[in-house]
Amino acid sequence: MEQPLVSVCIQTYQHAGFIRQTIDNALMQVTDFPFEILLGEDESTDGTREICMEYAEKYPDVIRLFLNERKNVIHIDGNPTGRWNFMNNLKHARGKYIAMLPGDDYWISENKLQKQVEILEDNSDYSMCFHDVYLLEEDGSKRKFPDIHGKNIFTLTDLFTHWFIPTCSMVFRNTVELPEWYTDVASGDIALQFLIAEQGDFLYIPEPFGIYRRHASGLSMKHVYYRKAMAMSRLYHYVDLHFDKKHRGLIEKAIESEIETHVVNPRVKEVEKKYSWLRSPLARAILVRLRRMAGDKTLQ
Repeated sequence: MEQPLVSVCIQTYQHAGFIRQTIDNALMQVTDFPFEILLGEDESTDGTREICMEYAEKYPDVIRLFLNERKNVIHIDGNPTGRWNFMNNLKHARGKYIAMLPGDDYWISENKLQKQVEILEDNSDYSMCFHDVYLLEEDGSKRKFPDIHGKNIFTLTDLFTHWFIPTCSMVFRNTVELPEWYTDVASGDIALQFLIAEQGDFLYIPEPFGIYRRHASGLSMKHVYYRKAMAMSRLYHYVDLHFDKKHRGLIEKAIESEIETHVVNPRVKEVEKKYSWLRSPLARAILVRLRRMAGDKTLQ
């Protein structure tokens, strides 16, 4: 196998309905440089493993298949993850650049890798570039994400706001060293982005080059509410220590935002839905009268 310039890291588990399209659209990339596909399979039982073996046998000059075992799976918060799978792929990546592609997502532009690598080759100050994707729901509807307007360069401090970098859009320099705490945080892609940002800014390409699937078995559909807020709070705790508490103010605001977004707001909506009558004109009139009787005029 020729020395690749890019290593495409695909981690897959129980993706029998998706993985063919994922691999096919990685193979379709048109580049003026060699690239490899590192295909990490986590011992699926739905046929994914056999599909991966089929492709590895058919494309031995491009695909390097790693048949992992469930005994190596890293559990975080008691839940199995694909963290060991990704770390193993990264350890074996020979490319100057890493392109991320989860096993249930896919690319829709054959020039995606070429465009992103050209940017990084011509701009040594950038540590990563990313692009728009279409967020595809199970019902077939889709929307562009993140679809940013008016800004194309992002720094480490931008990561303390909200998630806006789709994993399947990431291409970064293969110089990242993963700390020990990386195996103790649920949002591995976001943690990775913080580590990459240490090395330089990110460039955003406002073109949709990929599809990010949202489906019932996907991690994003399970990682919600209180569980999501606590997981992100722990991530920010490690980030705080990693950067020697230099961004403590931003981290505190970020944690507050996570709790409000994933715990408080859903609870408020739940209560409003359950007690919808409280929004009626009659309920409002009664509330105003009660406050007047109590001498409280602030909300009249």
